Amino acid sequence: SREGEFPRLHVPGLPLEELALPFRDFLSTVAEFGTETIKSGAHALLSRDDDRQLEPLRAALGAWGKAEETGEDVEDDREEQEEDFYFYARAFLEPIVTSIAQADSSQPTDWIQNFCFVCGEPPQVAVLRDLPDAVGHRSLMCSICATEWRFQRLTCPHCRETEADKLPVHTAESIAHVRVDACTTCSRYVKTVDLRQDGTAVPLVDELAAVELDIWAQEQGLTKLRANVLGL
Repeated sequence: SREGEFPRLHVPGLPLEELALPFRDFLSTVAEFGTETIKSGAHALLSRDDDRQLEPLRAALGAWGKAEETGEDVEDDREEQEEDFYFYARAFLEPIVTSIAQADSSQPTDWIQNFCFVCGEPPQVAVLRDLPDAVGHRSLMCSICATEWRFQRLTCPHCRETEADKLPVHTAESIAHVRVDACTTCSRYVKTVDLRQDGTAVPLVDELAAVELDIWAQEQGLTKLRANVLGL
């Protein structure tokens, strides 16, 4: 943690050498209990020599470091040969970063940025809920550490467009509590989970499950603010 600085946690600075053995244990578990596709990738990584097994971690941490420096999501800058294995790196690192973040997740009162104040990553999903002092309160949830922070309601979380006619919303009857919030200015989108419509929803889980909304958005030529752990 970096006291008084934002983001508070420098994710690219996580000690790779200390993560090596837990990552191999993680791969072994996935290779035994995952789906057939996931097992196959885990076995492919485990078949590498010790140093090359860590390449997905290096690539992921390197991409996150560039994002922290530039303020932009640079997922596409990951080493091309490690793209197929990014799932394993992210699935391994997320609970670690989340655990660290939970110890220091109080939001600064003046934080209005479009990236996480704890780890510096962009949001995975937006959340709407009613609070005692705010109807339709909007927050963003971090794609890596699941930290939530307040964000302006009618504002694109990528380019900060605020004109309502440039911020269209798309919903599907089958999943009415999840919607696409798009921006025609930057052609980006984020999915929003409306807890006012379904108070039992789990934002990160429901975001993953709403695949049909991602398919629709991609057909419209929209780019997601941050792809989820499944690459959607």
